[in-house]
Amino acid sequence: MIFKLILTLLLSYLLSAMLMPQMRKLAKWVDLTDKPNIARKIHKEPVPLVGGIVISIATILTLLMALDFGLSINFGLMPIMVGASILLVTGIIDDKIEINPYKKLLIQFCCAYFIVESGFVMDQFLDELHLGTLPYFIKKIGTIVFIVAVVNAYNLMDGIDGLAGTLFTVVFAWLAVAGIMMQEWALSIVSLSISGGLVAFLKFNVNDKEKVFLGDSGSLFLSFILVACSIYVMNNISLTYHKPMVSGLMALMALPLIDALRVFAGRIKKGKSPFFADKSHIHHVLLGIQTEHKKVAVILLVLSILIMTTALIIAYFYALIVVVLWVLMAFSLLMYIIGMVDGMVNHRAALAKQEMRS
Repeated sequence: MIFKLILTLLLSYLLSAMLMPQMRKLAKWVDLTDKPNIARKIHKEPVPLVGGIVISIATILTLLMALDFGLSINFGLMPIMVGASILLVTGIIDDKIEINPYKKLLIQFCCAYFIVESGFVMDQFLDELHLGTLPYFIKKIGTIVFIVAVVNAYNLMDGIDGLAGTLFTVVFAWLAVAGIMMQEWALSIVSLSISGGLVAFLKFNVNDKEKVFLGDSGSLFLSFILVACSIYVMNNISLTYHKPMVSGLMALMALPLIDALRVFAGRIKKGKSPFFADKSHIHHVLLGIQTEHKKVAVILLVLSILIMTTALIIAYFYALIVVVLWVLMAFSLLMYIIGMVDGMVNHRAALAKQEMRS
């Protein structure tokens, strides 16, 4: 089975690598590109928004070829792919003509409701957090909100080259390992088919000459599959023996979620819509300190892995709720420190300008 999993990874990579150049040309022809915008964008030339489309095609083709690898119907693959496909189409339309954010949010809630009604409800995980006595309908509502929050958090994290793609790749690789530990080969196949496409995408995403972006289509498609698979792991993995696996998964997903909550709170505090586009995300803040996209992506990835490592250690000795509190505190402190450093940099820059004027 391990050989078949490796074959899945390679097949998805090759399909994505071959399709990406052709889809770049098509995107330019139909004008499916991300235009430069001084207020919101960092790039200076239109960039094709086809990364997510290519990854979705490669994933679906790989899964069709992998059906004889023992894909389990019990995994709930069909409702996941239906919801993800709806969001993929929504993202493509949004990339082309920009959908009203509240209409897009409504579609996300509908997809989340659909997957929850298909059985993806955080139940066992909430038991571990001593919330198992909550009424089942409250658990369903909480799961719907969690799904929408994760989908939006990853969508908003797609702001600089290499960041979202790297974060997605690491989490899906983690989910693939979880599938192997659970002997749920369907989960591993899905995760590796996406990981292969992401690795191919990253080669283009960080390439200035042949650059592509995931687009809303890619971030919505990938984040929906990610959160659905994560819920499946949380509900079905043995927390008695595999608590570190769940702890690591939570830590890897925490950065986009906490950053999105911080940004939304900041916008609301200023009297703006939470969907108001600005450059207040953690990666934008870091760009003010370190101007290279790749270095910012590496910094955030390394910090996430460090916090994840400490979460794994804590999971061996304490209950899951302690791990959750630690992850929340660690990432919140990290963002506070980065914000302070950014404030100092901006203050020095302002002083330097005043001295030049005088």
